Amino acid sequence: MHDHDSGYYTYRDKEVSLRIPRYLRPKKGIRYFAPKRKTGGETPLLGIAVTFYDTVLAFRTAWSAIMAAISFDFSEVRTRIIRRGKADSVAEGLELFISCSNILNNDVLHSYKILFVCGSRRVQIDLFGRCELALFERLCRDIVVSVRTDDGSA
Repeated sequence: MHDHDSGYYTYRDKEVSLRIPRYLRPKKGIRYFAPKRKTGGETPLLGIAVTFYDTVLAFRTAWSAIMAAISFDFSEVRTRIIRRGKADSVAEGLELFISCSNILNNDVLHSYKILFVCGSRRVQIDLFGRCELALFERLCRDIVVSVRTDDGSA
């Protein structure tokens, strides 16, 4: 199903639905979305992964990993935590927003991870992209707020 008024389409399977930018396509057998092929230009988002946690322990482990994340420098790459804490886009969510920059070529990669409960499901969404920070944040928010689980919950 396509959202004709935007650059998104709605992905659906037995467990989840969410809005995805048109230039990203699901990879067979998993909930990972990436550009279909090189189109000669960069796409703002490079990938989206959707994960469900079946146990509270697994969800808490992912939560702990977000809380333990640190900023660091390694060789020519600087990794900085831009934001970590309660997510504004969903109830009872935890988010981690990181930017990695290569000081040699000024390349910047943004990463956004969010954990939240959607209906009866524990969900993690990871997004990666290369674009202006404000655009990346808007794309992340648009995708996260569109998530619906098989029980119809947002």
